[in-house]
Formats: sequence, C-alpha cells, structure tokens
Amino acid sequence: MTGAASKFSPTKPIEKLDYPTHPFFPNLCAAIATMPKGFRDLALEAALSVQMLQILERMSKFVMLVDRVLQRAATTQEVYFLLLYKPHLVVQDAYICLGAWNRSGGSKIEPALCYGLIAFSWIVMGQARVSPVYWRLVQNLVNSIERVEPREYETECIIWLSMVAAVHCQGLHELSKRGGLLLDRLLQRHAHTQEWNSLESVLRKFFWHKPLATEWKDCWKAAILRRSRRPSEG
Repeated sequence: MTGAASKFSPTKPIEKLDYPTHPFFPNLCAAIATMPKGFRDLALEAALSVQMLQILERMSKFVMLVDRVLQRAATTQEVYFLLLYKPHLVVQDAYICLGAWNRSGGSKIEPALCYGLIAFSWIVMGQARVSPVYWRLVQNLVNSIERVEPREYETECIIWLSMVAAVHCQGLHELSKRGGLLLDRLLQRHAHTQEWNSLESVLRKFFWHKPLATEWKDCWKAAILRRSRRPSEG
C-alpha cells in the first residue's frame, strides 16, 4: 500500500491476473470445494482470478481452524498448524493481486474483495487499528465497494464486504458516516437484510468469525435504529 518493501519476504509482482474458463481443471475444482458456499458460488461463475482463488483457498483453512480453536474443538495438529501459519503472507498476496488487477483489469468486485480480505485478516490476527496504514486501507475498501454495481451473483459478497467495512469504519468520524451509509443502502436495497437472522445466513456463506459477528450485529442494530427514527425526524 505504501510502496515500501515487505518486511516479511520479497514481493514479486505479476503482470496480469488469469481468469479460469469452464471446464475448470480438477485442482482448481478441489481448491474451490474448500471455500465457504458464498465464495464457491462466486468462483463457479468464473468471476474471480486464479490468484484470488488461491488466496481464498489458504484463508478458508485458516479461518476454519481459528473457528475450531474458538469452539475448543481443534486437535493438537490443527493448533500446531495455526502456530506455524503466516497470515501476513495472505495479506501480501492480496496486495500483489490488487496490483495486477490495476494493470490488467477484470472483475470489478475483485479490488473490493482484495481490500476486504485484508481487513478481515487484520481482525482475525488482532491487528486492526494497529498498522499505520490502517485508515487508508479502510478508506480504499469503502471506495472500492461504492464503485461496484454488483451483478446478481455478486450481491451477497457485496453485503458481506459492506459489513466488514462498516465494522472497520468505526472510530473515525468521516469513515463512520460512510460506513453507516453502506449499511443504510443495504437495508434499502435488500429487504431481507432488515431481519438479523436473514442477514446472518448471508454472512455465514462467507468468512465468519464469532468475535466479529458480535460487532456486525451491533452495527446492524444501530442502522435499524437510524432507519426507524427517520420518518418521525422528517
């Protein structure tokens, strides 16, 4: 994001993103099968690059194992895997993917997904609001979501990304207002998001993290409250 070299490992930019076409190769199908349903459905539309699918495959295992640890159901081997895991490399790969998209173009949802996965990773790693480039990341995430006019099969992913963004927007006045507008737009455009159980079922199709889900529900309740007050304020 800053143009500085990574302190973790050298980054090797790629010239352009590769987009799969049907029929997919068996190894790509196997990778897609490891993902949550929402990402699976998006991948099967050939809307995501091979590079993005590789990021999602690695993140899927990581998020699943973190969830098992939170449930105290993880095996010793799974805990050991997490101890050796390097989630910052997923963040790094997302930036590489983003750079290639800027050079070659592609699905308009992909930049938003790059920023959204980085933001989500920072929450899971406990790094939110720690990095000096944090607020710039959040601003870029909101900007990229606002630029997307989602196709029908991209709608649920945009809902998930908007909820990720809304949580991150808290804490800075200007971004808090924009995060609130993202949620207001969801409630206006998608009637099913006005019921928490329906919204939760959408969010669970993507990456779900229990501590984050509590913040999602709080943001949603605040948006519902704003919406209920509007008629009387007019």
